Amino acid sequence: MSDPAESPGVLATLRGMGATLSAMVANRVELVLVELQLERARFLQILVLLLITLALGFLSILALTAALVVALWKTNPIVVLVVIGLVYGLGAWMTVRKARELLGHDAFSGSLGELKKDQTWLNQTLSRPSSSGDASSSPKAS
Repeated sequence: MSDPAESPGVLATLRGMGATLSAMVANRVELVLVELQLERARFLQILVLLLITLALGFLSILALTAALVVALWKTNPIVVLVVIGLVYGLGAWMTVRKARELLGHDAFSGSLGELKKDQTWLNQTLSRPSSSGDASSSPKAS
């Protein structure tokens, strides 16, 4: 038999496993935080590029509108301005409708639903007495 002083006890083994698990979780959290910072910087770059694109697009539309009004000024300038205003108004209305549709969507609804199913399964598994095949089924199987 081995000497009890040489073999670590169950408590020491559990402490070692706990320390390893803690280090692993801390490592994963650090990784997520670094990736979150990178994604934040990437998002800000995309936002700046989007704002520049919007400004240039606005100036382009403004120049094309002015060119159209000047070109058709002799025929009927009021009709040209009204038609252009109606086209822009229709585009704005369609954009607002789409934005409202997107704002009405529940964020992370699929993930939250899956987490609730997992929580329900875990609660049911922990609350029922241990039997041979019931506790081994996963929430994905039901």
